[in-house]
Amino acid sequence: MSVIDFLKLNRRIELNSQQIQAVHKVEGPILLLAVPGSGKTTVLIARIQHMIQTCLINPESILNLTFSVESAKDMGKRYDELFDSKGLVNLDFRTVHSLCYKVIKDYEHMKGSKAFVVMDQGTGVLRNILFEILKEYPSEDLVFSVQQMIGFCKNMLMKTEEVEAVEVSGCEFHMVYKAYEQYKLSRKLMDYDDLLVYALRILRSYPELLQKYHEQYGFVNVDEAQDVSFVQHEIIRLLAQKSQNLFMVGDEDQSIYGFRAAYPKALIDFKSHFPQATILKMEQNFRSTAVIVKASNDLIQTNKERYEKKMYTARENGEEVLHTHFEDTYSQYAYLAKVLKKPVGNKQIAVLFRNNDSVIPLYDILERAQVQVAFKQGQVGFFTHVIVKDILCFMRLALDPGDGEAFEKIYYKIKCGLTKDIVVALLAVKRDNVFKTLHAMPVVKESMRKKLGVVKDKLSKIKHMSALKAIESIEKDLGYGDYMKKLSSEGQSATSVNQKINALKCIAKSCEGIQDFMSRLTVLEQGCQGQNRGKSCNILLSTIHSSKGLEFDQVILVDLIEGILPSRESVAQLKLGKRELFEEEVRLFYVAMTRAKSHIEVITANKMNGQGITISQFVDFAVKERVDLKGKKKTQHGIFSVLNKPTPKVKRSQDISDASLEYFKMGVRIRHKSFGVGIIEESNRGMIVVQFDSGIKPLDLRIGLESGVIKILDHNRDE
Repeated sequence: MSVIDFLKLNRRIELNSQQIQAVHKVEGPILLLAVPGSGKTTVLIARIQHMIQTCLINPESILNLTFSVESAKDMGKRYDELFDSKGLVNLDFRTVHSLCYKVIKDYEHMKGSKAFVVMDQGTGVLRNILFEILKEYPSEDLVFSVQQMIGFCKNMLMKTEEVEAVEVSGCEFHMVYKAYEQYKLSRKLMDYDDLLVYALRILRSYPELLQKYHEQYGFVNVDEAQDVSFVQHEIIRLLAQKSQNLFMVGDEDQSIYGFRAAYPKALIDFKSHFPQATILKMEQNFRSTAVIVKASNDLIQTNKERYEKKMYTARENGEEVLHTHFEDTYSQYAYLAKVLKKPVGNKQIAVLFRNNDSVIPLYDILERAQVQVAFKQGQVGFFTHVIVKDILCFMRLALDPGDGEAFEKIYYKIKCGLTKDIVVALLAVKRDNVFKTLHAMPVVKESMRKKLGVVKDKLSKIKHMSALKAIESIEKDLGYGDYMKKLSSEGQSATSVNQKINALKCIAKSCEGIQDFMSRLTVLEQGCQGQNRGKSCNILLSTIHSSKGLEFDQVILVDLIEGILPSRESVAQLKLGKRELFEEEVRLFYVAMTRAKSHIEVITANKMNGQGITISQFVDFAVKERVDLKGKKKTQHGIFSVLNKPTPKVKRSQDISDASLEYFKMGVRIRHKSFGVGIIEESNRGMIVVQFDSGIKPLDLRIGLESGVIKILDHNRDE
């Protein structure tokens, strides 16, 4: 019995023509492009069985590579379950890292010498290096960013001069990188990314060892090929160099790990590396309804660096995507608590967001409402961010004026004129009150004493305020808002900074005083660190990145904000004609939508932290209508729709001529009644996109002019 017949008769799995073609094509370089929900794992496993059963290929000559240890184990388990192998077939499922470790061990045996030892983790080493360079303890966010960038450099095989040009906000990256490499070299250590680099170097330098692998593995299968990094692709190409029997399964439209050096360009360039290659496609989505598939198709087809694919489904149309809109972000969290508190039965629900800042206020309000949720991963980075730590230091100092450690963290952020030498001297003496001690120090000038007196008085008032009022006072009265603006000017996204202080305020709304607020943060941190992870639960809170490969009955998308998704940097790069970052943002939203089987709800808001925000331009591709917080339906026109869809028809006034609209070109300044002065960045047949201080806004020019909301400003005249 053929594998295809076995699946049909014994497993009730009937493959379509594209899937059967992929199973039967065995020899030569093959790239299989599989859309979301197309059954790629089933096809990959069925193809392996076809190779063994029908083509009589020795299973030990088949190397099966995948992205993660979890995926490798799952593939082996799926194979055993599907074909009742009971582990008797000796198949090799492993990660690229595992293969590289094997190469290095073989090199050790061949040379008769010991290779470098693999470090368990480089986080502690990097934290110490950063402390030595910065002369202060680095935040966990900075340690993570540096560690991630080092991995990126290794996976992209960057040269020394390229590494020196890399920038990471908060440190001189090239100095940290150099110190880290020297630390490992002096101790004969290597990290997990070094495994890849060293293995590639060995395979290139020792043809006899490469020949051994050519003889051992006549066939190489690669799953999740879009997530494979540049250095990993180089290794895989070497392994398949002789036999040319390389089968890569992936989808460049689902490549979302560019920050980890995923290299989807290798898929685009597959035929240039393997001229005799066959490109196959699996375009049927068995997961999602027709509405979801169409919306996802419309979005992804705006990308240019991709293969032409037309995803389709045989499922019913299903419900339209629901767009619920609120005045502010706190209201969206309160709404979710109300919705998710209702019994969900066996339905699997995922609340997805771009970054982990979104989960903190959401988890706070759900936990108070006693809604059981699970986390895909720990969210501790938020609690070690400089803004969160600073707010807590202000509160600690308000409760205990003698807390020198807290004062040391914030003194230079409140512009009181103190030097580091003065603070070092302060910390060296016994004190009950830092302000009284400083006032008595001769080196402190009278002007400094006055400023410190103001800070002391304001802190003493904070002690008796509600938690929300206290944070607002720290931000405005103590000048911390100016420091947050400084963070934005030094490379941190203003939207990201705003999101963190907004999260703290959302939590503070349910706390009585600052002591209650500080205790609440401790409870949330403990919850996010893992006590809810892995729980059997129908509701998952996850970043979009962590949800990849999963599917849910319902997906709820929150915090869809310009500057977050898509990121500020990707939009800036797009304006310069560089599409790479922006296209990954498109893919990220595409992955989020295609996690859903039947229902998608997108939730947006007008304001965050009291400031106006712009709805993500991607929302238009998912939504036909939106429901505002009062339940009224409104059409939604975002930036993306302005630039990529026909201009909606509007009622024309005799006073608004086409000729008059021509004055509103890119670069022209306008004044809007609500948003103030802005500069036109795009103009398209009566629709304009304007950059205001509060963010980017899409506007209907005719309606704005007719109502008197929009006025043009003379370039040569002051505002």
